[in-house]
Amino acid sequence: MANNFEHRRQWIEDKILTLNQGILATEAEAHQDTKEEKDGKLIRQKRRYGKYARSFDLGSNV
Repeated sequence: MANNFEHRRQWIEDKILTLNQGILATEAEAHQDTKEEKDGKLIRQKRRYGKYARSFDLGSNV
């Protein structure tokens, strides 16, 4: 009987939040690692990285 398992780890780091002239801006980087093992041996390993940025106009009264 083969022992198969997949290990996933995801985290978000480098979060930045700024407020300038009524504009709220956020940025972050996300990372995900996936490892698939069979009978204690590494079969496949994937890494994914991404970055996103969003901004919201809160108005000039903020």
